[in-house]
Amino acid sequence: MENSGILIAMFFLILLSGLFSGSESALLSLEDATLRTMKEKKIRGVDILEKLKSNPKRLIITILLGNNVVNILLPVLATVWGTTAFSDSNPDIVLGFVTGGLTFILLLFGEILPKNFAITHNQKFSIIVAPFLFFLGKALFPIIWVFEKISDKVTPDIEDAGISEAEVLAMVAMSEENGEITLKEKTRIKNLLNFSDTLVSEVMTPRTKINGFDEMDTLGDAKKIFKECPHSRMPVYEENIDSIKKIMTLRDIWEASEEYSDEKLVKNLELRTPYFVPITKKISDLFEDFQRQQTHLAIVLDEHGGTAGLITMEDIFEEIFGEIRDETDHEEESESQNIQAGVWKISPRMTIEEIFEETKIAISEKDEDQEKNLSFFVLEKLGRFPRKGETIEFSKANVVIEKMEGHSVELFRIVKK
Repeated sequence: MENSGILIAMFFLILLSGLFSGSESALLSLEDATLRTMKEKKIRGVDILEKLKSNPKRLIITILLGNNVVNILLPVLATVWGTTAFSDSNPDIVLGFVTGGLTFILLLFGEILPKNFAITHNQKFSIIVAPFLFFLGKALFPIIWVFEKISDKVTPDIEDAGISEAEVLAMVAMSEENGEITLKEKTRIKNLLNFSDTLVSEVMTPRTKINGFDEMDTLGDAKKIFKECPHSRMPVYEENIDSIKKIMTLRDIWEASEEYSDEKLVKNLELRTPYFVPITKKISDLFEDFQRQQTHLAIVLDEHGGTAGLITMEDIFEEIFGEIRDETDHEEESESQNIQAGVWKISPRMTIEEIFEETKIAISEKDEDQEKNLSFFVLEKLGRFPRKGETIEFSKANVVIEKMEGHSVELFRIVKK
């Protein structure tokens, strides 16, 4: 073979080496979700690509077999070319130059450049190389089959565990950082993933904020309470909130008003029996109970049988989708409000992570604190109930107790340092 023919063959083999290396990177970095999207878009050639990806072990063997054959032939041809072209020179020196030059060329054009390009354009690259690899696999099937059987004996298939929740959360976080989804969408996805693990105690309205009335109140009293409180359902208790007997709705008020005077005692009205759940119940199970019982409200009991709180179907929806407002809700301030440079008014419900997303102020950089709401985080740091006007100092900001109701913080003010 003439030197020009050897050079052409070497050039062709370097291209093949780059093709195999790029194929490995492109096909292995192509996720199943991306492949499914490509199939839905009916991209030409995706069927062959899907067949290749369906047997990853055979695909890897095909690529490695082709790449190794190419990389074995290349130094042989390079040595022949070098000793022929420089026959008058010291063969050891020629061999050293050929080996060094070929190594550089293979690293650059057979590995680094094609792999970087393939990873960046893995969809297009995969579609282009798929037919070639598919038919190469058919042509070399007897050899590939032998390697595949040996591989099965040494490394048997391990059942794919799928994508873990942690991996999904990581992908969601990356998508939000890259601007592919919004913070609200990220929060909703995280809430959906946590849905089956969330307890009613994390979502319920605590007993200190329950609006209700005594069974000895009159129908007229009930009307006034409903008018003052933005709720369509309220518990009726005997003497105290730990002894809830009935649930009254706005519809009950309307129907009772048509039949009775305002002096009628609530105790004597025909009302719904409350549905009680333990404080340890998961909201996913409660959601199913609500559907089965055809009710929208449950009374949450603590370990002593006392009333711990109240939870509604709306509370469960809001845990996933965020605040749901209707015509009975009063206007409220937004979760966060930038009142001046470096100063924010913050809802106690916002988590440390959400505060950072909104304000770029890191109240805490510890991973275990990110899901805690600000109210709990401050209470945990102080080890006691906060006081109105009190300032809690952190490394990058001061948190001021702006507004309180009883022992509960209603509004914080964050001042960036």
